[in-house]
Amino acid sequence: MSEDISVLKKKLKALIAFRIIFVTLFFGSSFFFLGFERFPYIRSISYLIIFLFMATIIYIYLLERMRDIVPLAYTQLVLDVIFEIFLIYFTGGIDSWFSFTLMLSIIASSV
Repeated sequence: MSEDISVLKKKLKALIAFRIIFVTLFFGSSFFFLGFERFPYIRSISYLIIFLFMATIIYIYLLERMRDIVPLAYTQLVLDVIFEIFLIYFTGGIDSWFSFTLMLSIIASSV
């Protein structure tokens, strides 16, 4: 059983690292290249980015403190989907160029 938990911890750490890299590079580069005038809800998206970083810090803290990390894994995946839905809503709905992020959560949940 401890081997399963250590494998799950490694996967969760990889998910956390991917989230940090994705949020930093992708959102930062889209603000840089597209400018602030392309985003109608720039304040909402900025709050979403800040909340993602705060959630990631909390995930890292809880990952080291919790004994049963399965609920943490499910919580991360559910909150990621919720964040992605808000992001898609704020950036244009069905026409948003962030809609592919839902596929990333599906892939992450299957791993």
